[in-house]
Amino acid sequence: MPRLLLASFLLALSSSALTAPIFTWTDERGVTHYGAQPPQGHPSSSVALRHAPSPGPASAPRTLSPAELAAAEQQELDTLAKREQATREAQRKQQCSQMRGALAQLRNSPRIRMEIDGELRRLSEEERQAQIDKTRENLAEHCD
Repeated sequence: MPRLLLASFLLALSSSALTAPIFTWTDERGVTHYGAQPPQGHPSSSVALRHAPSPGPASAPRTLSPAELAAAEQQELDTLAKREQATREAQRKQQCSQMRGALAQLRNSPRIRMEIDGELRRLSEEERQAQIDKTRENLAEHCD
């Protein structure tokens, strides 16, 4: 019981300290001062303090309706799908760029060496042309 009385007294004391007036005055050098007590021999004025509004029931977290929950879930799914689509598109662009580079190399260099069945060997002209045709088809199908 004494602790409750002490806590109540301290609470009342602290709230009165928060509402104590603040005074302002200017000294002989033109410096503005603020304090809890007015100075003796200097004119002073009380500063009006604005208090923050107390949080009311409007600031309490509100619960979402089932329709709002469903809309939020759908929006999250849409965002994930868009992210996945963007990742796939970036991978496709990178593969297309690699295929274009390979096609340029096949066209510009008549002496192409490839690893076939674990063995590095030079392509014949017919094999090179077949690779060029295959790469063009892949580009047309996936990139253009």
